Amino acid sequence: MSQSATAIPLPSNAVHLDFSVSQEEFYHDVIDGLSQPQKTLPCKYFYDELGSALFEDICQLEEYYVTRTEKALMHKITEQVPRLIPKGVTVIEPGSGAGEKIHWLLNALHRPAGYIAMDISKEILIRSCQVIKRAFPSLEVASCVADFNDFEKLSGLLATLQPAHPMLFFPGSTIGNLTPDQAVNFLTNYRTVLLDYAQRTNSKTTQSSWQSLSPSLNPNNDVGSVLIGVDLIKDKATLEAAYDDKQGVTAAFNTNLLTRINRELNADFNLNLFKHKAIFNEAKSRVEMHLVATADHFVTVNDLTFAFTKGETIHTENSYKYTLPDFCDLLRQAGFEPKQVWMDDKEWFSIHHARIC
Repeated sequence: MSQSATAIPLPSNAVHLDFSVSQEEFYHDVIDGLSQPQKTLPCKYFYDELGSALFEDICQLEEYYVTRTEKALMHKITEQVPRLIPKGVTVIEPGSGAGEKIHWLLNALHRPAGYIAMDISKEILIRSCQVIKRAFPSLEVASCVADFNDFEKLSGLLATLQPAHPMLFFPGSTIGNLTPDQAVNFLTNYRTVLLDYAQRTNSKTTQSSWQSLSPSLNPNNDVGSVLIGVDLIKDKATLEAAYDDKQGVTAAFNTNLLTRINRELNADFNLNLFKHKAIFNEAKSRVEMHLVATADHFVTVNDLTFAFTKGETIHTENSYKYTLPDFCDLLRQAGFEPKQVWMDDKEWFSIHHARIC
C-alpha cells in the first residue's frame, strides 16, 4: 500500500481516505503468484470497476443463491438484531462493495452513530458512500480505499474518528474467501485493533462527534461485536452451479482479471486460451475457481515470461463452506464468543453474532 492517503472529494460531512494499491504492489503480487508451482492470482484484484459491476450481476443470477438467501434471512431477523446490538454503534464494513446490505443493517439498528466502509475498488466505494449519505444524512460516514486486511489503516481511522461501539459487519460470505487459518487471523487482528482502540479511547477525556450518540467505551464490556454472513456446506451440484452459471457471467468475472493485468501491467494474456472452471473440493470444503489453459503457450507480464501447458490452471479464488459448529469454533479461536446464529429454512446460509471475550 502507498503510505500516504489521498483525500476523496465527497460530501463535506464525510471522511474519505484513499490508500489504493500501487501498481508496484499489483505487479509484485501477480509475478509472485504466477511463479508458484500452482499458479495463483489474488482474488482482491477482481474488483476493478468492471469486475465490481460483474460481481453485482452475479449476485442477481438464479444459480447464485448466496445473495437472495442472505437477504431473505436478514429480513427475517430484522427485529432481533437491534436487541443484541447497543444503540449508537459505528458499523465497520470491510470489503463493502456496492454497500447494498448495509442499508438493511442501518435501518434495523437503533440510532447508529457512524459507518466506516473499506474497499479496494475506489469507484464503487465512492458511489456507495454517496448513496449512504443521501439515505442517512445525519450519519457519520468514513471510507477508506484499502485492502480490508490492512489493519494498520483501520487502526489509524479509529484513532482519528474515535467512534463509540465499533462493530464489524461482514456479510455475503466474504469470510469464505479466506482459508480457515486466514479467517482466524483476520478476526484476531480485528479483535486486537478494537481492544487497543478501547484502551486508548478510555484514557481520553475529549469526545468526538462519532461518540455523541453513545456512552464511552468500556474495555471490559461492550468493546465490539461482529455480524458475519457464512455460507454452509450443501450439495456439490448447487455449489458448483453458483460459481459457474449458464450465462457465463462468472466466467467473464474471472477472465476480466486477465484483462486488467493486460491493461495495467503490460501483459499479453490471450483470453481465448483460457477457460473458466469451478469445482467443489470436498476434502477442503471449498469451491475453487480456476482459469484453465486450453493450449501450450507463453504469457509475458511486462519483462517476464511464463510458460503454460495445456490443462494447467491459475487458481484465482476459494470460497470455503462451513458447518455451524466449525464456524463457531473458528470464532472462539479468534477470541470471540458466539451469541446468536440464524439460518434460512433450507439451512444453506447463516448469520452469526459474536462478541469479544
